[in-house]
Amino acid sequence: MWIRSQNKELLVDTKTLGIKHEVADYCQILFKEFIDQYIVLGEYSTTEKALKVLDMVQETIEYGNKTIKKEKHELHTNKVFEMPQDDEV
Repeated sequence: MWIRSQNKELLVDTKTLGIKHEVADYCQILFKEFIDQYIVLGEYSTTEKALKVLDMVQETIEYGNKTIKKEKHELHTNKVFEMPQDDEV
């Protein structure tokens, strides 16, 4: 799946994402590019927000190319997931 980084500077095709918990005052969502190289795709103020973003990525994968309404937000599923800003989660 293609993911656009939070700062819009990276567009990566990835299958594996993970959370690095509480680095200083935030959590990072990482993409593992090589054995010891990670790319930060987004930074969030809490682990709960980072987990919610991973849930959004999962929903995008599961629902394919559709627009659905879920809770308070409309989920636009397409071929590129854009990492939301911290205040958008």
